[in-house]
Amino acid sequence: MAPRRWGSTNCLWMMRTNRRWPGFRRKASSNRCRSSNVKRLVLAVCLGLGISLPVWSAETGHGTLPSTVPGAAPSTAPGTSPGTFPGTPPGTAAPGGPAAERLPQPAPPGLRAPSTQCVYPGQPLVLPLQLDGPASTHQWFIQAEGAFVALQPLSQDGRQSRFLLPADSRIKPQQLYPVFRQRDQWSQPQPIAVDIRTCTFAPIASRSPASGHSAGEIVLLMDSAYLEQVLTEVESQGYSLVAQHGLESLGHSLLVIRTDSQPLDQAIEQLRRRFSFAEIDRNDHYQGASAPRQFAREKINWPPLQGCQTPGTSPVRIGMIDGDIALDHPSLAGQHVNLRAFHRNQPGPDQAHATAIAVLLVGNDQSAALAGLLPDAELVAASVLEQFDYGSVATTEAMARALDWLLAEQVRLVNISLSGSRTNSVLNRILELGSNQGLLIFAAAGNDKLQGEPAFPAAHPAVFAITAIDAANRVYSFANQGDYLDFSAPGVDIWTASQSESGQYRSGTSFAAPYAVAVAALYLRLNPNISRGILHGAIQGYSQDLGASGHDPVFGWGLIRVPDNLCGS
Repeated sequence: MAPRRWGSTNCLWMMRTNRRWPGFRRKASSNRCRSSNVKRLVLAVCLGLGISLPVWSAETGHGTLPSTVPGAAPSTAPGTSPGTFPGTPPGTAAPGGPAAERLPQPAPPGLRAPSTQCVYPGQPLVLPLQLDGPASTHQWFIQAEGAFVALQPLSQDGRQSRFLLPADSRIKPQQLYPVFRQRDQWSQPQPIAVDIRTCTFAPIASRSPASGHSAGEIVLLMDSAYLEQVLTEVESQGYSLVAQHGLESLGHSLLVIRTDSQPLDQAIEQLRRRFSFAEIDRNDHYQGASAPRQFAREKINWPPLQGCQTPGTSPVRIGMIDGDIALDHPSLAGQHVNLRAFHRNQPGPDQAHATAIAVLLVGNDQSAALAGLLPDAELVAASVLEQFDYGSVATTEAMARALDWLLAEQVRLVNISLSGSRTNSVLNRILELGSNQGLLIFAAAGNDKLQGEPAFPAAHPAVFAITAIDAANRVYSFANQGDYLDFSAPGVDIWTASQSESGQYRSGTSFAAPYAVAVAALYLRLNPNISRGILHGAIQGYSQDLGASGHDPVFGWGLIRVPDNLCGS
């Protein structure tokens, strides 16, 4: 019997189960091979065929294929006969835990790493599937609760395929489902090196100005190679080009177009079917997560910074996405602040929110009460808030451009004190791309008093979601709650800068996020190459559990704190 064609998934399965290599027979009189010898044989054959084998992760405690997201459960083993299913159920991510333990590694030729972006049942998704046969003969499934659930094909261009994840009761939130391919009606579905990650919650409809959008505007995010094709087609279809941006650091292009002739949702769906390789959505809005004692530093065990200085290292660079900053504020005099605007329209007139965040992070010591957590750090600030009829908000377009710029400025830590209550596929993809390139993004959980419903960008798996507590460890009364929360930090009655030379008390999850960023900066100083997974584990290991034991939807993993020996040890 001739051996079948084998790949990395099969090699992993063979090494785990000690199966004999197909086509090799053993003499009846021979002794059973030892487990280690079988594994060595499989290893030698796989390497001889040029197949990439699993990489053992010290962070996750198990092997992962380079074509899967590190930290996620690997694809399950193939069935042993037609109609049977692998025995390992899809992996479950820990609520509130990190989405990925390490940044994805390059996939071997012929394999494409799956997206770390989550998807909701009933929504379209793009899979990097390169078909090696007629597309009409292929069917695609995920395995859920011991059954194959078919993915509905929408479109494909040979390099990527767009599907609809059905709204099936067997598909659960916060799961990792392997994708199976059936070549024709006579063959058995086989697993491929692609997984689908479901989100924590179903998306919710826009209910407030924070969930608004620029009327008639659609944002399209694509690989720059497709730009000319898309430009030509959207203009021929009657769309107006509003703006065009090259996101060089992310390797993508962003278009903003307008339609006045058809409903926005209908236009978006038509564009998604036509351009399966692009992320397409509304130009959503996000607003500041703030509302109206010097307890905060003691609360997080903030150390004297002299002991945290590492000789010969450059100051930490902190990215910030917010509104305009009053650079002439006395508490910012002489500080390293690089400010750049990314709004198309008139900037929001209120500088108080962004200035307060900036002073919390890098304020000088002219006023002891307003001294920043990291006065020697360099703040790289993107101004994204612009004025609309109902207040100052940031668009998806501005957020995408800001994150691309922060990457170009070689920033790793990013503070986002903005939130909205609607998931946006373009922003999700931008956050995923940024995380894949090393960004460590912290976002305020938001102050809409939502319980069990997500706020974005905090609810994205690549983002650290931070909620606010007061001096008595009580959660801020307006803070959003949900399983996506990662950590708590002081954010009630925080004394920080006002637009005048004096200070004022401010409350909100906006003012909690900078404390989490500052703690992360101490770890980054000690290890400039720290991964998201290692950072999350280090912070979690020293956090103070609040509320229900372990992770909970009110406090996440608890109050973020600095270990006693982190500095000066």
